[in-house]
Amino acid sequence: MTTSRISDYLGHIIEAIDLATGYVHDVAQADFEADIRTQQAVSMNIIILGEAAAN
Repeated sequence: MTTSRISDYLGHIIEAIDLATGYVHDVAQADFEADIRTQQAVSMNIIILGEAAAN
């Protein structure tokens, strides 16, 4: 695997972490549990993070 590809995957990981944590920053757990859109957005970024890490 080339260094460029590794950098791309690491960039995807960092972006997914930033997005997921941004969605829940200052959100109470009860509010998160009641908001399916935010749950799905966080879940999608966890999936992206996992896929990038697997590569």
